[in-house]
Amino acid sequence: MRCINSACDRETSYLRDGSLYLLELETLPDSLRESESSGFPMRSLPQKFFWLCAECAGVFTPTQWTPSGVRLRLRHKRTEGTMDGAQSQHAKLAARRAAPAGFQSKQVKSA
Repeated sequence: MRCINSACDRETSYLRDGSLYLLELETLPDSLRESESSGFPMRSLPQKFFWLCAECAGVFTPTQWTPSGVRLRLRHKRTEGTMDGAQSQHAKLAARRAAPAGFQSKQVKSA
């Protein structure tokens, strides 16, 4: 599985090396369908798991999955003491690559 941050090239076969998120595909509200028994309108949305490596998960959180990709949001800044030097350096680099100054979210194409 590959990290959903497009600026990161990490892959893993062990999901414990990061954070796993279950997101529903967000579609237009007019896609509601009525049930067979004329009951309440229902939407059946596809769900998919997305993975962020540990370093990117410390910097970003996925906010929504749309047909054009997954939107990532910058997390609140952590204090330097919560990450070791290598993790902190990778997190800063990933944030710089993924989000220009003042930009709060990023669209990432889903695989």
